[in-house]
Formats: sequence, structure tokens, C-alpha cells
Amino acid sequence: MLLWCTARESAYPFYEMLGFNRDPKPISMQGRDDMRFYLMQRQIEC
Repeated sequence: MLLWCTARESAYPFYEMLGFNRDPKPISMQGRDDMRFYLMQRQIEC
């Protein structure tokens, strides 16, 4: 199973400590042009 979430630029190191991998390309969200976000993914076994 693939878990995913978005993390703002200042928070992605925390998610990396939890075992998530960061997509290297930042994304933007409508209405939040002042921040960059990253797609974080982690594969887990069920």
C-alpha cells in the first residue's frame, strides 16, 4: 500500500524521519502561492 501526503517546505524533513520519500519537484496549491509543498510517499505492507 502506498501512503502519501503533502508537506510544506519547512515540514518535509519531519516526514523524511518517518520514512517518507520526497518528490524532488515542489508543487503549489491554489491560494498558497507563498509556500512550496512536496508530495511525500511511503510504501507499507498490509
